[in-house]
Amino acid sequence: RLAGKAPRRRRPVNSALGATIHRASMASHPERTNYFLGQLLGVEDLTREQSYLIARLRRHNRFAHGWGVASGLHVAVAGETLHVDPGLAIDCEGNELELLERVSLDLSHLQSPTYLGLLFTETPVSPTPSKSGIRFAATREEAKVVLESSNSSSGHSGKGPGTPGCGQRHPITLARLSKHHGAWRVRLANYRSGA
Repeated sequence: RLAGKAPRRRRPVNSALGATIHRASMASHPERTNYFLGQLLGVEDLTREQSYLIARLRRHNRFAHGWGVASGLHVAVAGETLHVDPGLAIDCEGNELELLERVSLDLSHLQSPTYLGLLFTETPVSPTPSKSGIRFAATREEAKVVLESSNSSSGHSGKGPGTPGCGQRHPITLARLSKHHGAWRVRLANYRSGA
């Protein structure tokens, strides 16, 4: 609201049932493709449908389940090697971060402290020839283990149901790694109770 100006009122819209409906901005409401017999579907129609379903799943994950580690993702250090076990987390954007197999990383070159995170990535795959050159027919969604110099989840409060996070895509911090008397210590972060 601008100083000294009254808020702009939305115009009521009369529905077919005679009730008055106040419309909000259409930009904030999801739209999905309506299918009917004989309809010619184009790329835009199918893209709209995928975008709708992806946004709906992300919204559900954020608000019904909340962000953080849901299961697994156990972190352990053996000497100069870090191990992250398979598991599942949800990031602040609502993406599912599934690590399918154990990941091991060499810590010998790292500065202390270092933050271990899990990042949602989308990679174009299946190159396919088209009229305009090579296009990618699919997108692979993956969770990548990342090492950072700062805690990308700092400033976030709560985890789990009812805590949708900031709504932005960034790594979920799994642990803070610090070297103490020559040995690495692991302090876990963002695990829900029971995860």
